[in-house]
Amino acid sequence: YHIVLIPKYNTTRKKLNKANSRANKEGYYYKPRLFLNDLLNNFDSNELYITTACVGGIIRDDDCTSDIFYPLYEKFGKNLMLEVQTNNVDIQNIINSKAIKLSEDLGLRLIGANDSHYIYPHQYKERIELLKGKGINYGDEDTFILDYPDYNTMDFKSEVVAYRGFFCAKKFYALGKIWDEGKFLPK
Repeated sequence: YHIVLIPKYNTTRKKLNKANSRANKEGYYYKPRLFLNDLLNNFDSNELYITTACVGGIIRDDDCTSDIFYPLYEKFGKNLMLEVQTNNVDIQNIINSKAIKLSEDLGLRLIGANDSHYIYPHQYKERIELLKGKGINYGDEDTFILDYPDYNTMDFKSEVVAYRGFFCAKKFYALGKIWDEGKFLPK
């Protein structure tokens, strides 16, 4: 399952590096796998921001939600955030609806995001060729927005409005601000 871990402090970054090293040594199965117990037992509840990530994330099915999401919620509380994305495919719409419901039920923040699998739009072709060479096909993901947004030219207000219209969410956390009924509020 995919997850985003953002350390709040340098000491936390070092602990996360150790957990990642362990994942490469002991949790390797095609790719490194981080151990849930490492997160639950080796980090204080206020050391990390955690997001539920993409459609491959920790709320994608009921087993994952109960076995991974809820234990993380119990440990990290408000530092766990629910990620929604604008990929207009059925699975994304299901994940977005689930994230919105969990946000309402648990009082967790929603964050609008997109997966960054390359930096510049022209790198899309290189990524597709790399995946083809590895025999990997992610199906609908080819239609997703996967490049890194250009924050120098982005119109934040229109982006936020687009998220609000698409997700029908009352609130979500975006770029260090909470968007609520058309007004930016302090963090």
